[in-house]
Amino acid sequence: MVESNTSSKHEAVRCPRCDDKFFCIPGAISICHCFDIALSREQREYIAERWQGCLCGHCLTTLAGAQRLKN
Repeated sequence: MVESNTSSKHEAVRCPRCDDKFFCIPGAISICHCFDIALSREQREYIAERWQGCLCGHCLTTLAGAQRLKN
């Protein structure tokens, strides 16, 4: 886990896709687990249509690797 400064807050949240617990860092997005995961516009839309909130790194990586997302 990355150490936070006083302006970045680690939030323990549950992934709405898999229910796994992970830490989100909305106050310092550049050090959050999601920052380096590249998603296409189609993938971002697919995620936004199905889940609210942040997904865990495993789910984001899985979806980022999907060749074609199905409904």
